[in-house]
Amino acid sequence: MEHDVRHGSGYRAEPAFARERVVEHQRVWSAVGDLPPRQRAVIVLRYYEGMSEAEISELLGIRPGTVKSQSSAAMARLRGLLADTETTIPAGENSKGAR
Repeated sequence: MEHDVRHGSGYRAEPAFARERVVEHQRVWSAVGDLPPRQRAVIVLRYYEGMSEAEISELLGIRPGTVKSQSSAAMARLRGLLADTETTIPAGENSKGAR
């Protein structure tokens, strides 16, 4: 069912807000692309696919502790890469809120 945004019956993002979200999304994905392969895999599986550390461990064939350390290192690197932009990644963000 289509929503008619002219009459307020559906979600309507403000144009400036929508542009900011697109720019933010592009900056984050660009930074994720700059991560080493294993860190990138862990971040994508954890924060975009919502997988648990145990699931990632099994899928990638690495120890759960390695998943944690790779995730921590990747998040620190992303914070550094994104520090010069308005986009930030809070410490300890969980997979529920990052999708």
